[in-house]
Amino acid sequence: MNTLNELLLTIILLFCFAGYAIAENDLVDRQVIVMFEYTMVSLPDQTVRTDRIDQVAMPDDVRSVLMEASIQEIEKGFPEFRSADTLRVLTDNRIYRVPDWTNLFIITLPEKANRDSLIVNLERLPDVVYAEKNQMAVPRGEVIPSDEHFDEQWGLKNLQHLGVDIRATYAWAITTGSNNNILGVVDSGVQSSHVDLTGKVSGPGAFTGSSTEEHGTMVAGVAAAHGDNPGGGIAGVDWGVQVHAEEKGDLTVTAQAIDGAVSAGAIVINNSWGVANSSTTLSSALRSAYEAGVLLVHANPYNDGFGNPNLTSDYPNNLGPWIMNVGAIEIDGDPWWNTGSKSFTDVAAPGVNIISTSSRSGEPHRFGTGTSYAAPFVSGTATLMLSVNPNLKNYDLKQVLMRTASRYPDPGHALKLAMV
Repeated sequence: MNTLNELLLTIILLFCFAGYAIAENDLVDRQVIVMFEYTMVSLPDQTVRTDRIDQVAMPDDVRSVLMEASIQEIEKGFPEFRSADTLRVLTDNRIYRVPDWTNLFIITLPEKANRDSLIVNLERLPDVVYAEKNQMAVPRGEVIPSDEHFDEQWGLKNLQHLGVDIRATYAWAITTGSNNNILGVVDSGVQSSHVDLTGKVSGPGAFTGSSTEEHGTMVAGVAAAHGDNPGGGIAGVDWGVQVHAEEKGDLTVTAQAIDGAVSAGAIVINNSWGVANSSTTLSSALRSAYEAGVLLVHANPYNDGFGNPNLTSDYPNNLGPWIMNVGAIEIDGDPWWNTGSKSFTDVAAPGVNIISTSSRSGEPHRFGTGTSYAAPFVSGTATLMLSVNPNLKNYDLKQVLMRTASRYPDPGHALKLAMV
């Protein structure tokens, strides 16, 4: 087959499939799903659908409503389902209870019929559990921001290794965040005047002007930079979240910073730091924050620079399962070789060559590498999740993040964004 014929065939097939999809959507738009009480409705033997309503066994009041609506067809929603399938034992011995789909039917109406009226009339009947419109499940779209350096933000959308990212562009089609949520950033301070952070940074760690102490500004940018904003250079994970900045220091200063973030209403606190030895003072502050419902996200410590684990302190990552520990992955999904504490890594997120906001004079954006820049991917994802479901608890957030991560080679997981 020559190239022209192949092209023509492709075009014909595309139109055929497009026509099929349109027709399928039109049909679904005329359908109502109905769950009846047990054995209230049954089709003739050996059939899964029929247009002969008079041959369907059903209560008189149901038949009257369906006849009045002039329905065209009724079919079983789950033709292969049997009542015995409602209770299953999975391979790991968990009990799986399934709704009894034998009583669920799909009703097709004529074109331009009033589905809402039929639903109202059906739900008035004692033999109807519920009735609802049928709908097509469609792929989520993507939101691609216009920020100058977005193509370099592989952690949000990886153009070199597809799927090795947090799928942020698909999440933004659902939500870009809420300014009702507050992210605590306990770090070296955050530049509030940065074009990608303007209007969203407050707290004692907020500063204007330039500074070579840029770590906190870079961390905040990964999690919370404005997306698609005029003059902006990068997009953060959560465009809407507000940042409460606190400065870390010695043990008492850092403990007070944790307290300050909680008191300011932070629901997630990003901690891209560690200390040399365990501390009762700091542990008490972190425990109190967790008990107040805050998700504590901590960057994993590094190795010694030569790949030898645990030469740097595991504290406070080793406090317990209530800490969300984050390792780093590279652009191809492999674990970053210098990530320490693999034994209790909860998830790993992009952490190598991450471009973010910088507070250095004349250099508004810089690249950074380390678990410090992986942790805010998780923090921003958590606040983004809360903008969809504000009822999630800190332990819910951790479990959802871990369970929805894609598995990569050791240390465990690469973060994939989960919306609930």
